[in-house]
Amino acid sequence: MHWLLFVAALAVGVAAVGHAITGERDTLKIVAAGSPGAIDHVRTAWHLLTVLLMATAVVLAGLGHHGHDAGASLAGTHIAGGLGLGGLFVTWRTRGRNPTGFLLVVACLAAWLGATAH
Repeated sequence: MHWLLFVAALAVGVAAVGHAITGERDTLKIVAAGSPGAIDHVRTAWHLLTVLLMATAVVLAGLGHHGHDAGASLAGTHIAGGLGLGGLFVTWRTRGRNPTGFLLVVACLAAWLGATAH
């Protein structure tokens, strides 16, 4: 399809790895201190998002590797929309202090441009 889909996949993959590392290092440590009984549930939910981000990166890379058709283009634009909304939400909620929001917005733009390129 288009090389920009690989850029989007890379940005999402970096966001996923950063999410996992900083979550364990910073966020989950605070949750564990405040609510030791809930940490297993919170950790599971936290890392489920990491797995879903990596799955999204794999799908984007797959779309970039295979030929262009209407279904792949539609899937790429829908994924781009979700990444964009997620990126804007993270950027808004963290007041721009979390680089994951910016990575997701970059991934959104790259995915959308790559999916709609002919």
